[in-house]
Amino acid sequence: MKPLTRFLFSQEHSVRLLYTEDDYKRETLDGLHKAQQKVSAFFHQKKPIELTVYLVSHRQAFMRTVTNILKKTPSPTLFAQAQGVELVLLSPAAYFPSYDDQGYQELMCSEMIAMYSAMHRETELPNWLKKGLAVYLVCDERVHRIDKKNHLTIRDIEQSFKSDRIWSALLVRFIEEEYGEEALYDLATGKVANLFELLGKNGEANWQRWLTSTFQSPALS
Repeated sequence: MKPLTRFLFSQEHSVRLLYTEDDYKRETLDGLHKAQQKVSAFFHQKKPIELTVYLVSHRQAFMRTVTNILKKTPSPTLFAQAQGVELVLLSPAAYFPSYDDQGYQELMCSEMIAMYSAMHRETELPNWLKKGLAVYLVCDERVHRIDKKNHLTIRDIEQSFKSDRIWSALLVRFIEEEYGEEALYDLATGKVANLFELLGKNGEANWQRWLTSTFQSPALS
């Protein structure tokens, strides 16, 4: 693969953005800044880490950039891949009109969560926690709704390879409300290695009780 050489450059706050086209440049810079503020605060960072982000306009460019700059094997299905403090993003221009602002914000937040957590833990952040934190920190209103006919168990959420974003975020909300923000921080940073160690032997019962008591009003699915 030939390397990409014609990047334009912009820097705002703690983000260096290299991009190939202007499309979604503004949305990306604004989204990254919002994500930096929320994620750095969650991880108790006094100062956001300096990030270098490559915004590319089509899948072929994404594959080349991941290969040549991140030195990783590119995925033909992912919209973002990171290595250290470098992130390659596929511009929403490549998958418009399926783009939505909320989803793009969650994507950037999710990748940033993985970057920050890597500074604290030796193992990769569990998929459900990465997704759930991103949705919760972006404040998706669906975290306040539930299908009362289909309550998932904690193990259902934790063990699913393709974790449901909203149920993962609900589990994050449950942990924060019932066990405290520090417990959630300990889980994300690896101070507590096992979810069930954190929740204790009554974790599942507490989860089901919390779902019932929190969502007593008619369900919105």
